[in-house]
Amino acid sequence: MLRALMWACIVGFVLCAILAIAAHAQVTYPATTTRAPQYSWTYYTKPGTSFQLGGSTPATTPAGVPQIPCQTPSGGVLTTPGSCLPGINGRAVTGTTSTDTIVSTDCNPYRIEYTGSVAVAITLPTAITLGVPNCSFKLVNALSTVHDLTVTSTTWNCNGVPTCVIHQGQTAVFFVDPLGTYWAVDIVGQGSVTFSILPTATNGTLLFCTDCKNVTDDTTGTFDSVAASGGHGTNVLRENGAWRVH
Repeated sequence: MLRALMWACIVGFVLCAILAIAAHAQVTYPATTTRAPQYSWTYYTKPGTSFQLGGSTPATTPAGVPQIPCQTPSGGVLTTPGSCLPGINGRAVTGTTSTDTIVSTDCNPYRIEYTGSVAVAITLPTAITLGVPNCSFKLVNALSTVHDLTVTSTTWNCNGVPTCVIHQGQTAVFFVDPLGTYWAVDIVGQGSVTFSILPTATNGTLLFCTDCKNVTDDTTGTFDSVAASGGHGTNVLRENGAWRVH
């Protein structure tokens, strides 16, 4: 019994020595450990020539909303970790701003709303250039006048073509395709256009033409006739390569 107890003490001493050596190899002295709040995210910091282990302030509100540990780089400078709430960020492009460029922070993801009075040309880099391989964001054409958002992708394609058009009233969610080689875009909503900017679209596309002749208000407008300008507005459907009144 005594011998077994002695061996247990020896083994325990050896284990403690090994752990002490390993800890010394990982931490360079002088080092300090601050008392972190309960349930905080623990992080390692190096202020100047000293070393310190600390913890971020734990979240207590809002109740019932999960939070995840996160770190937001700023100007190439290290930042303290913290807790991030879920949700969608947003920004607005207003007034007579006619150009815009998608940037890395739009991949948070952002909902970008265009509420100005002119058409907007949008430059879209690749997700690799943005530094966010799985970048995703949403564009909303809420322009006060009937104009388009024209998104031109650099290097990559947008749904198989260099340029994607988002008509007034439409929204578009951008994703990186599974192969990571082009932008896949889901465009939803019935857009509004003027006759002069009716696009060359795929058959079956339905738009509202604000100045096309219609069946009720314009005597020369007949159902399924080829769309014509100078009217009070009507739905137009792309059929066999032509826009027709519907």
